[in-house]
Amino acid sequence: MLYVEDEPLNASLVQNIVAMLPGRRFHTVDTVAAGIQSVTTMQPAVVLLDLHLPDGSGFDVLRSIRSDESLADLPVFMLSADATEESARTAREIGRAHV
Repeated sequence: MLYVEDEPLNASLVQNIVAMLPGRRFHTVDTVAAGIQSVTTMQPAVVLLDLHLPDGSGFDVLRSIRSDESLADLPVFMLSADATEESARTAREIGRAHV
């Protein structure tokens, strides 16, 4: 599991939750650039994305994922305090992200 999140407290919280699931590996990166690179090198089973990152938006990571046909079936979940209808609509328009 890859979590693209720049807030250490949020990353720690999710990491502690995932630690309760046996056999799951968890990796966190804190920028769009690192997220895009990690998706391609790690090939995670699931990606969790924050919307607001220091070098861009989680939507940038989502666009990169959805532009790669080999990642077409990769589950992506957006975890953000910015859970507005507009954000949800944008995620759906980019492609199959769960908000």
